[in-house]
Amino acid sequence: MALNCLQRWGLAGFGLLFAIWVFTLYLAKVLGHYAIPGTPHNPNEWSSMFIAFALRGGSWTLIGREAG
Repeated sequence: MALNCLQRWGLAGFGLLFAIWVFTLYLAKVLGHYAIPGTPHNPNEWSSMFIAFALRGGSWTLIGREAG
C-alpha cells in the first residue's frame, strides 16, 4: 500500500480479513457459542470485537476516499 500499487485491492483484502474475524471469531466468543464448561467469561471480548470492526470500517473508508 505504501507504493500505491494495487492500493484499493490491498485495502479491500485487509477489510475483508477483519470482517471475517469479526463474524467467525469474535462474534462467536461474545455470544457464547463456545459454551465450554469451566471456562471463564471474558467481558473484554466486546471491546476486541469492536476494535476489529472499526479496523474493517477504517480500511473500507480509505477505499472510498481513494475512489472520490
